[in-house]
Amino acid sequence: MLLIYLVSCINLINHWASSWSLPILSVEKTRLMEIGAQNSSRSYFINNVPLTKVDEVCDLGFTVDKRLKFDLHCKKIVRNANHRLYNLFKSLSTNDPTSIIFSV
Repeated sequence: MLLIYLVSCINLINHWASSWSLPILSVEKTRLMEIGAQNSSRSYFINNVPLTKVDEVCDLGFTVDKRLKFDLHCKKIVRNANHRLYNLFKSLSTNDPTSIIFSV
């Protein structure tokens, strides 16, 4: 019942966008992430193009997984910060943090 309603909503949004001459531009970029423990094996389509199922999605710079956790996002932020810190230390003449703090 819920799946039929979801398909109906997708079709309704697609019809509304078409009627206002607002085509859904990037169906190929559109992703489907099923949230929850019970994931269906059903495929969803927009304009007869199947939506790609993913386990995590990045939207507006935030990465969220299908459990609605931000663990992947936090790991990405830490990895990026470590990379920038590594590049900063690589450009300095010393790697001793105390001499860097006292020299400023």
